[in-house]
Amino acid sequence: MRSPVWGVQLKGVRRQRRGARVVKYHRASGIRLPDLPETHPDFVAAWAAAEASLTGPAALARRSPVAAGTLAAAISAEKASRPFAELSSLYQSILRKDFDAMEAAYGTAPLKGLRSRHIEADLDKLSADAANKRLKAWRRVMGGARRRGEIESDPSIEVRRIKVKTEGFPAWTQDEVEKFRARRPIGTVQRACFELVCWTGARTNDAVRLGLRKYRLTAIAEAGGSAHAIMAWGGHQTLVEAEHYTRAADRRRLVMGAEQGGNVVSPRSPDTKTAKK
Repeated sequence: MRSPVWGVQLKGVRRQRRGARVVKYHRASGIRLPDLPETHPDFVAAWAAAEASLTGPAALARRSPVAAGTLAAAISAEKASRPFAELSSLYQSILRKDFDAMEAAYGTAPLKGLRSRHIEADLDKLSADAANKRLKAWRRVMGGARRRGEIESDPSIEVRRIKVKTEGFPAWTQDEVEKFRARRPIGTVQRACFELVCWTGARTNDAVRLGLRKYRLTAIAEAGGSAHAIMAWGGHQTLVEAEHYTRAADRRRLVMGAEQGGNVVSPRSPDTKTAKK
């Protein structure tokens, strides 16, 4: 999140982590900003100088107040929305690049005047992969504007993604498989996931729906495994999570153990053949 400066938030600051440090740049110009708190007067002065160095229509649009009802206003509203805040910081930075490009090129355009043909014209300037990525940005902005009641219909939903033919992910070699197994020994979560997909051949989205993880943890508990063993195998962070399985196994043993012979609910049938002998 941007740091407040005397009640104002600085725009266009790109933050890049390098080890324990966070290096800051002026996004539009690429100028590196001082390694100072963003509330420091010298940092603000450097940022203002970088803003002043910009020229052309894009710079004028950045320094001008955002007019209501424009695409720029919708982009600003989307950046400040809760759905955007719930995204990962990485995906936010990816979307911001497209947001900035859209605002620089069409920020003053009236939102209600945008049609699917305008979005398609923007996508036609890009490669297939870049166009599909830009379309996601358009859909977030226009979808947000529709939810807020700023437009009645979302023109971006009429625009289709570009089909990109690829060979998919390359197959692992046997050497790569052995390297992975050497690095992730049996007992780690990564190894368990690897072997599950490797031996079932399931797609990633299908593998997470198999439910085999709970079966394995339950089997360990019913075989007398401790909560610590389940914790190690399943990668749990606390004993409370693992003890869920041991408690369930203990309850099952109480019902299905030696006392089962006297359980009137499910009486044991005598073996007549053995009895005759």
